[in-house]
Amino acid sequence: MGNAGPEWVKDAVFYQIFPDRFARLTNSRIDLNFNFEEWDSPPTRHGYKGGTLSGICNRLEYLQELGVNALYLNPIFQSTANHRYHTCDYFQIDPLLGGKKAFDDLLAASHERGMRVILDGVFNHVGRGFFPFNDLIENGPASAWVNWFRIREWPIHPYSTTRTPSYACWHDLPALPQLNHDNPAVRDFLFGIAEHWLRKGIDGWRLDAPDCIQTPGFWEEFRARVKAINPEAYLVGEILPEAVGWLDGNRFDGVTNYPLYGALTMFSGGAYLDLSHVKVTMTGLREAIDGRSFAEHLCRLMQIYPWEATLSQLNFLETHDTPRFVTVVSGHLQALKTALVLLFTLPGVPTIYYGGEVGIAGSDDPDCRQSFPPESAWDISILTLYKKLIALRKTHDALRTGSIIVLGGQETAVCYLRRDSNGRTILIAVNAGERPARLHFNVSNLDQLLWSQVLFGSGTVQLEGNNLTLALPPGGSLLAGG
Repeated sequence: MGNAGPEWVKDAVFYQIFPDRFARLTNSRIDLNFNFEEWDSPPTRHGYKGGTLSGICNRLEYLQELGVNALYLNPIFQSTANHRYHTCDYFQIDPLLGGKKAFDDLLAASHERGMRVILDGVFNHVGRGFFPFNDLIENGPASAWVNWFRIREWPIHPYSTTRTPSYACWHDLPALPQLNHDNPAVRDFLFGIAEHWLRKGIDGWRLDAPDCIQTPGFWEEFRARVKAINPEAYLVGEILPEAVGWLDGNRFDGVTNYPLYGALTMFSGGAYLDLSHVKVTMTGLREAIDGRSFAEHLCRLMQIYPWEATLSQLNFLETHDTPRFVTVVSGHLQALKTALVLLFTLPGVPTIYYGGEVGIAGSDDPDCRQSFPPESAWDISILTLYKKLIALRKTHDALRTGSIIVLGGQETAVCYLRRDSNGRTILIAVNAGERPARLHFNVSNLDQLLWSQVLFGSGTVQLEGNNLTLALPPGGSLLAGG
């Protein structure tokens, strides 16, 4: 199979939504009849805030004005957790989110605005409320569903606080029993879920913890069945390390680009990094890196995957599993600006985690899942910056699908070029430091280097013969094009 991902993905700007926390309709039937926490109170691990799919639908105009054209929804199926990774029924939309009609309305309204919608597929494990596991609890070894799970011994102790569960579960959490993917009936059930929602009109799947499924051929068949229904469906896997084996054209179109997230965070944050909020398991790095090291990371990441897969990577600064970026950099907006310039100008698909565009802060889970704030609490300067960078990306093909040439990095700064198929080139340079930066490069092997117009930011570009010199102010960024 080829490596080409869906064409629409290359032009996408994704917005990741944690449905319980994005938008709640006050005085609705749902709002009036359930035990919800106060919307603006600190999030707790188990409490619900009452966000709904109808609430998302009401904010589509806001998202469109921001420049978003694709939604990535964290799980929405019936579940016993506010994050909904404890799936009970894959064929029912959680009633707390509004149920089937609210989803149908959201999907139709999104598509009317030209927005794609992908769902979060949790197919490695289920919640204890999943009906086959309930049967197992009730009937023990006599359950008809016993081969859907991996049982080590009886009884299984699914709710014991003192005994280790005697069945396979994700990260040894008894609330998340792992499915037995070696069972053909389990595989067919999961493939059927993917097919069902594609037929309903979704545009792809973000796949949770796919590397936990060890059954040979599972993801190959998953891809084949998905693409048979919609060849343009986007399949993106949650993989933390480099993912060469996952992007050979037989499984995923892209992956969650944690290696880039780590390098981008540890370079942009620089002296502002609060290492107490850095999750090494996510970044892969323990300390800040300089411009030279960041450039080396970029060169590697731009070469290890087929180019079409590189353009389909899901790039981000923060997710529901990481501290908010503004918290990681101790609230310094210049560091955030540096990171955003990189996010929206590097190859791959930029993803906004809800509220990042208005300055939501927060440490690790559950603090990174705060409710979307009222407009009076927005940081308009951050929102304006997001809009400018998204507009630039949409205007210039080079920033979406162009090739990349990493010129290099020195101390606190880095520079690279993006070039479209017609040879139009955009120069991108950023300085993550607190002092002015100067960069010097020999560009004798490059042609058509014409940067007559500053597209964004400030700084100077001088080309004398083969010598390219750039000067950037403290925390400065520069985009220049012909």
